[in-house]
Amino acid sequence: MDSIKQALETVKEFIYSLNPTYVELAATLLLIVTLVLSTIFISGFLRSEQLKQMGNKAYMATRQSFLNSMKSSTIKSFNYDAVEQYINSSGLAYMTGYKMTPLMYILLRIGLALFLMLIGLQFSLVAGLALIPIGYFGLDFIINMSDKSDNDKMLADIEDVYDTLRIQTKAGVYITSVLTDCYLVVKNKRLKSAFLKLTSDIAAKNDIDTALDDFRGKFRNEYIDTLVIIIKQSMQTGQAAKMFDDIREQIADIDAAMLINEKNSINSKIIFVQMIVYVAIITVAVYITFVSITNGLAG
Repeated sequence: MDSIKQALETVKEFIYSLNPTYVELAATLLLIVTLVLSTIFISGFLRSEQLKQMGNKAYMATRQSFLNSMKSSTIKSFNYDAVEQYINSSGLAYMTGYKMTPLMYILLRIGLALFLMLIGLQFSLVAGLALIPIGYFGLDFIINMSDKSDNDKMLADIEDVYDTLRIQTKAGVYITSVLTDCYLVVKNKRLKSAFLKLTSDIAAKNDIDTALDDFRGKFRNEYIDTLVIIIKQSMQTGQAAKMFDDIREQIADIDAAMLINEKNSINSKIIFVQMIVYVAIITVAVYITFVSITNGLAG
């Protein structure tokens, strides 16, 4: 026992005899080594297959739970099939390179709602709560406006498609070849991409009905709906030339729609310019009034 006490006293005296600077340096080095070893250990643990499997299982279980909830939902804005149809027909799928999924879209809307809520909470609780629906439904508004703009830009190309179908089928060209010609005459990128997919699907699967349904599902456009219906009916009756010869009324409707859109665009620009002029006049009047009152009070 005495020998142990003596040994401890010897160690204690040795430590006290050391230079404090060296002791501090040694402690720092020991801390660094401990941190490095801890980092290596944690990194190895995070890279372990067991942890990866646990993470993958948790992710897949959560994802599947969301998907099941969406597929069984009776709320249209949350139902998987309804959201998928909206993504395709609104042009969002085209804009994202057909990578956007219903689950991703819902999570994106929720994320935007939470983001705007956090911004609103910087001002007040009411502002934060008011911004939640704006963030959730605001993305739909932007997409719908973009889709409407796309449909307006497609009118000229759709008219060319109707003309091509009428002329080519009247000349005896088979409908699948005519659709390829339609792809060539179309200039709008979104419509051209849809026609390319349509002709590719027809060539690969030899199922024109399904291909036409998929093509129709990429748009919310009454003229494209009518086009698909006419093509299907013409193939069933074998009277493609006659049916497409009767679509001049559709072309006239398209011309009328284009004219209305052009007039609306001009009217909108006129109204915008008028508003700027009115605001400028009111601003000048208020400024002159303010200056006159200020000078009157000063005098």
